[in-house]
Amino acid sequence: MSNNPRVFISYSHDSDLHKEWVRKLASDLRGSGVDAILDQWDIRLGDDLAVFMESGITSADRVIAVCSESYVLKANEGKGGVGYEKMIVTGELVKNLGTNKFIPLVRGNNTVNKVPVCLSSRAYIDFENDNEYEARLKELIRDIFGVSENEKPPLGIPPEFEKEEDNKPVAKAKVNAGWAEEHRDKAKKSASTQGINTLWEISSSIGNPNINASQKELLAGARKSEIKTFGWPIGVMLENRDEYRPRPTADGIVSNINIGDRESFDYWSWNTAGDFYLLKSIFEDRKNPGEIFFNTRIVRTTEALLYIGKMYEELGANDTDEISIRINYEGIEGRVLSSSNPNRMLHESRKIAENECSSEITIKLEDISNDLVKVVKSLVGPLFVLFDFFELSDEVYADIVNHFVNGKVV
Repeated sequence: MSNNPRVFISYSHDSDLHKEWVRKLASDLRGSGVDAILDQWDIRLGDDLAVFMESGITSADRVIAVCSESYVLKANEGKGGVGYEKMIVTGELVKNLGTNKFIPLVRGNNTVNKVPVCLSSRAYIDFENDNEYEARLKELIRDIFGVSENEKPPLGIPPEFEKEEDNKPVAKAKVNAGWAEEHRDKAKKSASTQGINTLWEISSSIGNPNINASQKELLAGARKSEIKTFGWPIGVMLENRDEYRPRPTADGIVSNINIGDRESFDYWSWNTAGDFYLLKSIFEDRKNPGEIFFNTRIVRTTEALLYIGKMYEELGANDTDEISIRINYEGIEGRVLSSSNPNRMLHESRKIAENECSSEITIKLEDISNDLVKVVKSLVGPLFVLFDFFELSDEVYADIVNHFVNGKVV
């Protein structure tokens, strides 16, 4: 299309008043840079009317059809010059059904049939109200030049979603970093009073915006979620000791169990949105300080996952909700990998040179019950490999995990 789009105006000679209105429209278009083609000034005596109509329509960038009542009737019945132009228009529409070349303009038409049948599927512009002439003219000119008054905004970058099998977006699980850091600071300060240097840290969150538990609901859920198969359970509830029982906070519950004579430390908290934080001493320090029991690490990780899964079920989570779980060990440099079970003793001495190890996974809640062995391995494996590339077979993981699920520690 050139800088001055060529527009052919098709209309019927209903009356002198109507012809005068069409001429004004054409003049206003030309005044705005539109090369309007109109028989009133483009046809001279002796010109071939059929050629004028055919070449005018086919060579134009746009065609305005002034749809008066008479124009619609003549077009539908195929009468006169309007009927001839209708055949040309129909031919072009057949060649390109998707074209927007033809603009129906309604003027002097109070009938139900506002436009001819051949243009019935096309959007039209209404010029019936003379008080709105300038606004409609501006709208028409904008359309001819391809400039929308309401520009379509550009596409942004789609958000990242993980898809479920039914292709519905899943809410992301993300721990409240400020909340977790606050409890980490409090827990480490408490642990330092005992001089405990080796600590096991767990945090989890769930991608379910509907979880908004009260402190009482958190307390009841935590109580039901305890797994009392191995020593003090994860999230231990010492409700018979006032100084150690869980306390309500503004955004959840917290328990700080710091018993010096037991060389044991447990700090845990749940918030109302379903975030969990735990910092505790390790079982090995009460048995063989300086060692890490691989079977105990598998057992404790299994217990932590089951505890977290049970708690989320108590809070009304869905099986397909996304869960983020992070496990961190610190103060482990120089420890030797061993076993608490004489039947699982290692034949080589393996020592860790790193002082800290972290692992993190994102899973669905249902994965804890459906794929527990794999989830445990993904969390514990990064710790084991730091002991001189130590690895366990899937069969060993399965044996330890499945025995624990059935209430036995091996």
